[in-house]
Amino acid sequence: MLGFLKLLFVIIIVAIGLAFHINNDSPVTLDYYLGTVEISLSVVVITSVLIGAILGLVASLSIIIPLLREKAKLNKAVKTAEKEVSNLRSIPLKDAD
Repeated sequence: MLGFLKLLFVIIIVAIGLAFHINNDSPVTLDYYLGTVEISLSVVVITSVLIGAILGLVASLSIIIPLLREKAKLNKAVKTAEKEVSNLRSIPLKDAD
């Protein structure tokens, strides 16, 4: 079911992108320091969004990496505690008499 929802989400995103490209296919002149190039407006917008997403991901790595390390450390602590509880449960109880 989750795979179907992911596929549906991708199809919807592709359809929206295609509709955006069809409505904004007029050429624009992109001036940069080394020269100019004429490409469609939709390509400029989609490229700008992708570059922004990549820069945002790189900027957030300083937060994500320590959290992943902490998660790994906590998972290890949980496994150790579960193993200890399992060992304690397997020890037979002795009567206090």
